[in-house]
Amino acid sequence: MEFYKSILFYFFFSLIFIVIIFILNWFLKKYLFPKFLLYTQGIKIIKSFYIDKKFRIIIVEIFEKIYILGIGEKDVIILEKIENKEEIEKIKDKFERQDEKEIKNVFKFFKK
Repeated sequence: MEFYKSILFYFFFSLIFIVIIFILNWFLKKYLFPKFLLYTQGIKIIKSFYIDKKFRIIIVEIFEKIYILGIGEKDVIILEKIENKEEIEKIKDKFERQDEKEIKNVFKFFKK
């Protein structure tokens, strides 16, 4: 009889644990996940490439503005912020058509 009590105990404990997991999953989807989407919805990485082993340049569109970021081992530096919509469209078009071989000519494009 003792054996059956322990089996029932583990069964109900497992059942309660599974129900708690489903409730937690529902809560996260309903309340926390939509708030998380608000923060990530307007961010798009246009291009990313390495300068050397420890430093890279990332071109990011954040809420209809373009940021050119320099990323090192421990820091992120805003190299350029572009708000002009015509320039933003030029940059998007340029990188949509660009091959990896043309990366070295990128800085000439931004100096204009």
